[in-house]
Amino acid sequence: MRILPSTFGRRKGLTLTELLVVIAVIALLCALLWPALARGKEAGRRVACLNNVRQLGLASLFYSDDDPAGALSGRAGADDQSLNYLFPAYAADVKVFVCPSTHNLVRTNTSRNPITGEKGLTDLFHFAATRQATTGMSYMCNAFIGHDTPYSCAVPFRGRVRRLPYLRKTVGIVQSYAKWHDSFGLKGFIPGPANHWLILDHCWSSRPAYPDPEDNHGSAGGNVSFCDGHAEWIPREQYVYRYEMDSDEGRTEIELPY
Repeated sequence: MRILPSTFGRRKGLTLTELLVVIAVIALLCALLWPALARGKEAGRRVACLNNVRQLGLASLFYSDDDPAGALSGRAGADDQSLNYLFPAYAADVKVFVCPSTHNLVRTNTSRNPITGEKGLTDLFHFAATRQATTGMSYMCNAFIGHDTPYSCAVPFRGRVRRLPYLRKTVGIVQSYAKWHDSFGLKGFIPGPANHWLILDHCWSSRPAYPDPEDNHGSAGGNVSFCDGHAEWIPREQYVYRYEMDSDEGRTEIELPY
């Protein structure tokens, strides 16, 4: 009787064609899943950023409690970007000044504010140029209101006072300010603290005060904290209207009027 060789225990390998098919399927699955994973990561970073903005907004409210005029910021004018007035008394962790969706960094080295001469952290004197920039803060304070209106105010500046052709936001002003411009038919409207912006994602890297690809969260929108203490995500399609409701600059389009 002829005994045939046993095939028990033999392992059949994949042919080259089968291996290529498996690789193609894996690559396809990765291509399908990767955007969803990226969106999930960005959603998490956006939530962390919103928490930063909320913390900085609350810190600004604490600052106003100690300011004799109830000012919601220590900025000396539109040319002064500094957030050093919050550090370290009201916001002691430098990480809160950096959006997790960026490569921005706030270092601990110090220098003097080029506008006011005051000493502070160098990277809290200026915004990061873009979301990819490695130095500079990720957030700004919308500290002023009423550009291109009859209003003006005086702020402390280098031991004297400085006259500004707009108003600095104070606790009293954000409660009673009525819109001067008629943009979006809002003339005379009183937005109140719940609609006045305070701390927001830096959005001046390309088109000013509008979400662009270079900004913290790209062109999708940005996080904003408000003068009543709450914070929310403002999508791109609402951005110009919500910004104008706060700032009263006569803006109706993406481009600013100045």
